[in-house]
Amino acid sequence: MSETATPVPLLSRFNTIFVKCSLLFAVAMLVLGALLLFRFSSLTERIVTDRLRDLAHHTTLAISHQMADSMQFKVQEKLEESLHIALEEAGENGVYGAIFDLEGKLVMQLGSDDLGHAATARSLGTEVLRTNAPLEVNDGFHVAFPIQKKEAMPTHGVFVMLWDPAPSLAHLAEERVRVEIEAMIALIAILVGVSLAVRQLVTRPLVRLSDTITLVGEGRFDAAGTLPERGDEIGHISVSVKTMSARLEEARRLEDIAQMDARAQADVVELLRRGLKALAEGDLTAGIETSFAEKYEPLRQDFNAAISKMRQAMSEVRSNADSIQSGAEEISRASDDLSRRTESQAATLEETAAALDQLAASVKSAAEGAKEVSKTVSETNTMASENGRVMQNAIGAMSEIEKSSDQINEIIGVIDDIAFQTNLLALNAGVEAARAGAAGKGFAVVASEVRALAQRSSDAAKQIKTLISGSSQQVKSGAKLVDQAGEALMMVVTSVDHISDLISGIATGASEQAIGVSEINKGVNNLDQVTQQNAAMVEEATAAAHMLKSDAMSLNSMVSKFEVAMDGSVEPQMMELSDITDRANVAQAI
Repeated sequence: MSETATPVPLLSRFNTIFVKCSLLFAVAMLVLGALLLFRFSSLTERIVTDRLRDLAHHTTLAISHQMADSMQFKVQEKLEESLHIALEEAGENGVYGAIFDLEGKLVMQLGSDDLGHAATARSLGTEVLRTNAPLEVNDGFHVAFPIQKKEAMPTHGVFVMLWDPAPSLAHLAEERVRVEIEAMIALIAILVGVSLAVRQLVTRPLVRLSDTITLVGEGRFDAAGTLPERGDEIGHISVSVKTMSARLEEARRLEDIAQMDARAQADVVELLRRGLKALAEGDLTAGIETSFAEKYEPLRQDFNAAISKMRQAMSEVRSNADSIQSGAEEISRASDDLSRRTESQAATLEETAAALDQLAASVKSAAEGAKEVSKTVSETNTMASENGRVMQNAIGAMSEIEKSSDQINEIIGVIDDIAFQTNLLALNAGVEAARAGAAGKGFAVVASEVRALAQRSSDAAKQIKTLISGSSQQVKSGAKLVDQAGEALMMVVTSVDHISDLISGIATGASEQAIGVSEINKGVNNLDQVTQQNAAMVEEATAAAHMLKSDAMSLNSMVSKFEVAMDGSVEPQMMELSDITDRANVAQAI
């Protein structure tokens, strides 16, 4: 079988299912391997980073607790030992360690000589001393803890550790490269094994099946019997090829019979073509008189029957087309009249709606003005009420001033009494000084001055009393005027209340009128819209009537092209003129 098969070109050998399946599997394995390696790399990198971050936190915290006593008692050896332990536990990831006292001074440092690390450590130590709370920055790799034996205990300083995850990540990258190389070797081995299996189980049976199908296509139907029996998809294809071969052999036998039948069919088609050509030219009297073969005779009879039925239908259509044209002309005239009347009615209603719009706007403006007046009167009433309360307060204040004037008069009376008593005491003192002779001269001078002072106090009290008396008269007069003003203002408030009630009533009435006019306006607008819609509908009906008239004329013109035997065998169904008139009346009523 392989000796008769067409040789396959060398370049086409790579365009096979085996190569395609192998490439597809290789691509799938490479994509899967790449995804797994990527996930493995990111997962291991995240795990290493998290572990280092936790180690940095716990190591720094433990060392800060450990060096609390050493820091408290300033034991340098212990502090240095603790700092060495911290960097040893950090290993190659520990960059720099520093200890600061409570004043922020550097006590001890160990690790990198980079000034930037020292500055970073000092900044972290200062922030921890300020907040007295742990601080972790740079994704948790720069850590600073207060030096205290336990939390909530006194702080003796700050311990700062700077970590760098780069060395561990570099080791991880080297290990990842080794794992990737091993995975690639395993992947290549799997691809080779799968490719060999696909070649043995799929490719070779498919090549044999392809050769057999080629032989069957060349007409060697016995070649399909050599295909193997298998239970998989290739076996199903083999069964299908055998079935196809048997059917092709049967089809070759039937082909000869079909050729004989085709010649008879060609004669039938030619006669039908001639009949259909005459029918296409409008000749409904042309039939097929030549008899067909027994197999195709019903076709000729059906064609002649169809021609006869069409001839009868065209006779009826020609009669009805005349009636439709007449009715369409009547409907068109009625629609034109109705359209003109509807347009006139719509224009009148539109003018009415515009006038109502202006009236509604005027009433609305009046209502809004009444509301504004009512609001203004209400505000005036409020202001008058406020002024009334202010006037009442002023009356009370004038009463208090009058009472204060009376009290001042009493005080002035007390001052007069004091001046009188002082004058008497000064007089007695003068008499006693005269009795004392030369020894009482100084006392006599003092008594004279006291008497003069008492006299001036009495005169001043009299003047104040006179002024207070005048003020009291003016205060009483002012209090009386304020009372009169308060009574007048209360009368104004009462009048403003009455005016406010009247304006409110006017505003309410105007609002109700505006609402009523607005409702009327809405109704007229709705009626205008309905009328416009009716006008549009009438225009559409008019256009439809004109279109019906045009279509009827076109139908008459088209039907007149057919040749129909006018033997009176078919009575046309005429449309009554009364029906057309009734439809026109209905359209006019709309």
